[in-house]
Amino acid sequence: MVDAASSSNFDVQSALDGVGSQLCSLSHWVTKKGLVTLPGNVHAFDAFQVADGKLRYTPLTSTKLELSLLAYAASQGKYEEVMVLLLASEANKQPGEAYDDTFYAALDEALDEALFLALFYGHRKVAKLLLRRGAKPGAQISHSGIHGAASRGLRKEIRNYIIRHRVDPDVFDGSGGTPVICAMHLDSPHDWNTIKLLFQLGANTQARVGVATIALFWSYPDFARAMGKENLAKQMEKAIALDKSHREIPDYHLID
Repeated sequence: MVDAASSSNFDVQSALDGVGSQLCSLSHWVTKKGLVTLPGNVHAFDAFQVADGKLRYTPLTSTKLELSLLAYAASQGKYEEVMVLLLASEANKQPGEAYDDTFYAALDEALDEALFLALFYGHRKVAKLLLRRGAKPGAQISHSGIHGAASRGLRKEIRNYIIRHRVDPDVFDGSGGTPVICAMHLDSPHDWNTIKLLFQLGANTQARVGVATIALFWSYPDFARAMGKENLAKQMEKAIALDKSHREIPDYHLID
C-alpha cells in the first residue's frame, strides 16, 4: 500500500540536496549582527555611574545591543530556532571545504554571547544546548555565561561552571563587572544566597572594582550601599571579616 504522503514524482535526492543548500545559505546568517533593544540592565556594571568621585546607582530599563542572529534567538528563548541555526553553522564544516577562520571566530563569539543572554533571561534549556555545542561559560568577552547565571541567580549553573568548567569566579565582563556585581541586582534573599555561593566557590570577598581610567575603585559593600542595600552590604562585610580571620575555607553559610 502506498502512503498518502508519498509520490512517485517526488525526487528524494533533489529534496535532500535542497535541504543542504538551505542550511548552507542559512549558515551565513548565524553570525550576522543587527541592533536590538532588550529589556533590563544587561550589563550589570553599566547601572553604576561616578559623580564627583562618588558611586551612583542608576539602573537602565532597557539596553541597546548589536547582536548576532544566534544570540538574539537565544535571548528570546527560541529553542528550535537556535537548534536550526546551530545545525546551519555545521554546514560550513563539510569535508573538503576550506576552513573559514573569520566565520568560526565570529561563531565562537556568537555562541558565548548567546549563552550569556539565554541565562540572563532564564532560558535554561537553550543554555544547555549552547553549552553542548561549545559555548564557553567563562569567556572573557562582553558577555559571559557565568555573568548571565549570576544575574538570574542560577546557582546550579554557577556551581557547574566553576567546578566542572573551571571558570574564574572573579572573571570580568565587557563592562568591568564581576559575577558578584551581577548577583547584586537580584532581589533579597536571592542576591545574598547567590553571592554567598560565589564566595564559597572562591570569589574574592575583598575585590575592589571600578574605573581604571580614573583610578577609582570600590568594595562590594560600597556597591551594595550605592544600591540602597544596607543589609546586603553588612552581610558582605561579615564575609570579608570571616575571610580575614580564617586560614581554612570560611563557612559563609553562617552569615544570615
